[in-house]
Amino acid sequence: MKFFRTLGYLWLGLVLMGCAFEHSRPLKVATNLWPGYEPLYLAQYLGTYGKSVGIIQLASATEVMRAMAHGNVDAAAISLDEAILLMAKGMDLVVLMALDHSRGGHAVVASAGTKGGLEGLRIGVENTAQGAVVLSEALSQAGLQFSDINMVSLSPDEHEDAFLQGQVDAVVTTEPVKTRLLSKGGRVLFDTSQAPELVVNVLVARQASLRAYPKQYETLIAGYREARAFMLSHRSEAEVFFCKRLQLDEEQLRRAFSGIYLPSEQDNLNWLSGNPSPYTKSFHRVLDVMKARNLVQGSPVPKPPPDWVLEVSS
Repeated sequence: MKFFRTLGYLWLGLVLMGCAFEHSRPLKVATNLWPGYEPLYLAQYLGTYGKSVGIIQLASATEVMRAMAHGNVDAAAISLDEAILLMAKGMDLVVLMALDHSRGGHAVVASAGTKGGLEGLRIGVENTAQGAVVLSEALSQAGLQFSDINMVSLSPDEHEDAFLQGQVDAVVTTEPVKTRLLSKGGRVLFDTSQAPELVVNVLVARQASLRAYPKQYETLIAGYREARAFMLSHRSEAEVFFCKRLQLDEEQLRRAFSGIYLPSEQDNLNWLSGNPSPYTKSFHRVLDVMKARNLVQGSPVPKPPPDWVLEVSS
């Protein structure tokens, strides 16, 4: 009897240890390469996350969405339209904050040898909601349809080579590739400065993960805010870090960041607050664009973030 009691205590201890480990494991947060996500990596570089958070860079937004869909990560930095797409497929996601608003950072860039506008061009684009949304808006403003162009499916890591090797006439691309292509003779046919609020990049979390690991998420948000403060107080050091990661020189880096707006804590508070909030309005505007282009099925509903996310530190 004593043996079985001891065995029971041992089993209970192992279960409790497992629970403690599970609730103390680091969050896994996925992103692709994009200037607006760099403060997350700066926070990791500065050590503000400790062992509570791990930021993982994947090759493309498609891979980030796949990692979320398969449950391989807890949270992700994705565009609002990509978040809507995942929600429409049944994922229980919460938008925690806006990481950046694209104001020229997403663009349709054509090669120097092309003339005129979009019509008839071979246009390389990643086969995701974001690429399709940007391209559909560009076509709409030009009075064209998808049938007026030749779409070529390309992952982001193929954009630059395909463009420079003449495999496509234009690409729907983002920073830092956009800046590199412009430095090699590319010209902008459309960018998100012509469609404010069309592309908002956000930090999203699984609802279940958010409930299970609130302390880790608080560390994630606090670390991000520390990195943003570091960007102001140690600008040169932050720029060196970003240049290395994005493979840009200083002037190219400044041009890349000029195409996005990084919201402050107060900006995010304003964006997420109200009834309806600016976030809710952006959500439905992007959803309407996606529905009009048959990019999404269903009508997902935006959920408010936890109250603590709305607290602006003094």
